Amino acid sequence: MKFELLPNEILVECFEYLNALDIFHSFDQLNYRFYTLIRNIRLYLHFEHVSRTIFNQFCKKILLNSDVKIHIYSLHLSNTDLYSQINTFISQFSFDEFPELQSLTLTSIEEDQVEKLNIILPLRSQLSVLHLIQPKNLITNILIKCPVSKLRILSVTDSYQHLELIDQISSITNLTMPKCYLDSLHKILKTVPMLKYLNCQNISQRKKFWNNSIEFKDYQCVHLKQLIMIEFRCKFEDFQMFIKHTPNLKSLIISIDYEREMIAAYRWEELIISSLFQLTSFQFKFKISHRKDDYNIFDKFEQFYTKFWQEEHHWLVEYILHDYSAEIYTIPYILNTYTLTIDSIRYSNKLVNQFNTFDNVTDLIIDDQVLTKKFSHRFRFSKVVLLTLRSSTYTWNKNEDSILREYIESLRTIVNLSNIKHLSISNDHHMEMSFILLEILKEASNLSSLKIVPHILNSLLNNNDLQKYLNKMIRKLYISGYSQYIFSNLNRIEQFCQIFSNIVELTWEDCDSNDLSYLKNRLLKLSMIKIN
Repeated sequence: MKFELLPNEILVECFEYLNALDIFHSFDQLNYRFYTLIRNIRLYLHFEHVSRTIFNQFCKKILLNSDVKIHIYSLHLSNTDLYSQINTFISQFSFDEFPELQSLTLTSIEEDQVEKLNIILPLRSQLSVLHLIQPKNLITNILIKCPVSKLRILSVTDSYQHLELIDQISSITNLTMPKCYLDSLHKILKTVPMLKYLNCQNISQRKKFWNNSIEFKDYQCVHLKQLIMIEFRCKFEDFQMFIKHTPNLKSLIISIDYEREMIAAYRWEELIISSLFQLTSFQFKFKISHRKDDYNIFDKFEQFYTKFWQEEHHWLVEYILHDYSAEIYTIPYILNTYTLTIDSIRYSNKLVNQFNTFDNVTDLIIDDQVLTKKFSHRFRFSKVVLLTLRSSTYTWNKNEDSILREYIESLRTIVNLSNIKHLSISNDHHMEMSFILLEILKEASNLSSLKIVPHILNSLLNNNDLQKYLNKMIRKLYISGYSQYIFSNLNRIEQFCQIFSNIVELTWEDCDSNDLSYLKNRLLKLSMIKIN
C-alpha cells in the first residue's frame, strides 16, 4: 500500500515519531489533505542543531499560522548552535501563546536569559515535562519561578542544585538528575512524596559520613516503583538503610565499582527477601579489583548462580575477568558503554544467547589488539552507534595488508557497521587508517560524524576514494589538536574545505584564529561551530 493511501489514524501515529520541522518540510505542500492534517495533530518541535535559516523560517510560519501554534505539544530550544535560539524564540513568543505546550526542553541556558524565562514560564501552567540540559548551575533560579503545580517529569543535568530547597516540586513523579550526595537525596525524597521514578546517575557520600552511616527517617517512598543508580559509591549499609523506605519498588538498576562488599550474593538475597517484596526486575553490574592469582573470585561469583537467582527470579548473570579487575552483571548488560580489551576473559551463561548480551551497548571502545580472528568471536555488539578505535601497545607490523584485512574482518564480526553513526579514532592510533576508514565508510551507511586528530586526518587527505566518501557522508566533524598540523599552506586548507564542504557542525580544539576565519567563510553549510 502506498503511504498516501494510509488512513489518517495511522498517519497521525507515524507523525508522533517525527520532528514537526520534517513533517512540514515533507508534507506541507503535498496536497490539501496533508496540508490540513498536519495542522490538526500534536506537534513535537525540536530546534536543536537546526540552521538559523530553517529556525527563522519555521518561527515565521508559527507567527503567520495560529493553527500551527496551538498544536505544539513539545518544544526543544538550544543555545548550542552558532546563534541563541532561546533568546530569539522568547523575544518573538510568549509561552501562553501555546495552549497545548506540555513538554519543554531548554539546552545551555545563558544567565541573562533566566530573568526573561522567569517572566514567561509562569504563564505556562499546563507544563508537565521539563528538561534542563547543561543549565550552567541555574536550575534553582529557573525552578523557583517555574509553574510546577502540574509538573510531573523533571530532568536536569550538570548539578542537582539543591532541589530539596524547592518546595514547589512536590508534584513530580519522575525525576532524573546526574549526581547527588546520599544525604541530599534523603532530603529531596522528603520533598517529592509522589515520586514513582528516580534516575540518579551518580550517588556518593560526603566525606563527613565516610565512617558513619546516614540515618534515613521521617519519610516513606511508598510510590517509588523504579530506581536507577548507575554509579553508586556508598557502603552496603547505606544502601540498605535507604532501600528499606521503598517497600513497593518493582524495578532496580544499579552499577557499583570497586566496592568488594557489594558482591556478597547472600546479603542481596537477605535484603530482597526482607525489604523488597515487590521487586520483579533487578539489573546490576558489580566491578571489583582482582588479581590473576585470586581464585576466590570464582566462589563469590558462583553465589549468584543459585536457585534463588536463576530459577525463582530468573535473574541470570555472567562475568568477565581482566588482568586487574573482574565484573559480574545481569543479562542483558545494563550500561550503554563498554570498553573491549584484549585481557577480557568472558564466562558466558549457557542459558541465554550470548550474542544478545550486549544489546544495550551503544557506545563502544575497542583496542586494536582485540581485532584479531582469535578474539572477535567472543563478543558481539550489534546495536553500537558510537564506535571508538583505540590503539594499544602491540608489536605487529600494523600496515601489513593481511593485518589490515584481518582488522576489518574482526570489526565486522564484533559490531554491525551499518548502525554506526559516529566514529572516533584515538590520537595514538598508528594503523594505516586510510584503508581502514575507507572500508568502514563503504559499509557504515548511517555514519555522519567523525572525531579525529590532525596528524591522522592529514594522512587521509591524499586518498581520492576516501575524499569522496568523506564529502558525501560526514556532517559533523570533531578535531582535537593544532590546525597547523593540517594547514601547512593555503592549498591544504582549500582542499580541506572542499572535502568537508557538507559539514554542518564543526568542533575544533586548538584551531588557529586565521584558519578559523577562513573556515567560517568557506564552509557555507555550518550551523554550529565550537572552538576551544
